[in-house]
Amino acid sequence: MKRASKAFLAALERARNEDAKPKPKLSFCESVAATGAGKWHLRKLTKVGPKYGGGIDTPSLCGHVKTGWDIEVELTEHHLCKSTCPACLAQAKHLGLLRAPAGPIG
Repeated sequence: MKRASKAFLAALERARNEDAKPKPKLSFCESVAATGAGKWHLRKLTKVGPKYGGGIDTPSLCGHVKTGWDIEVELTEHHLCKSTCPACLAQAKHLGLLRAPAGPIG
């Protein structure tokens, strides 16, 4: 019984630490019809978080992607400059959703 309660307390502590981490506000996403040459889009995340397996619950900031999935890539200045839809990037800046480029963004 002692082992079970120690394991439970350790799991509870890990869950608390996960909840304390700042949650990203944005995620890269792509359409179900995406091609390898296409740009990645940005979307605002809900409380549900990223949907890597599909079924995104908000559209991209530019409105192009309504059905798709999130891409498991950290938002960095490098990716934002080279891989991102310009309309999504402009909208994210307009809405104040991007932090100053010092490590991960979003």
